[in-house]
Amino acid sequence: MNLNFVSTTQLQKNPSKVLNEEGIQIVLKNNQMQGVIFSAKIAKRFLDLATLRQIQEELYEMSDPETVKVIEEGRSGKKKGVDFFDFMKQYGVQGRKR
Repeated sequence: MNLNFVSTTQLQKNPSKVLNEEGIQIVLKNNQMQGVIFSAKIAKRFLDLATLRQIQEELYEMSDPETVKVIEEGRSGKKKGVDFFDFMKQYGVQGRKR
């Protein structure tokens, strides 16, 4: 799979050429990432595999304050581990009983 870099200037000057490229393109402005462009072939595969839905859910979770707090606390190492079954009970997740 091709991974290319394209500037915002290139994208503005010739959007058709940029959009017709295969693979994944990282859009840069002043050497800073501004976005990502997927080729039509990759986008179709994402749609067929429901990958875009998964990405959408992940992005939602990344913007959810409670999720962000839990992740930050976990990464800081300041909390003890949580029993999996207690976690399931706390968040109302159904599963097998112990």
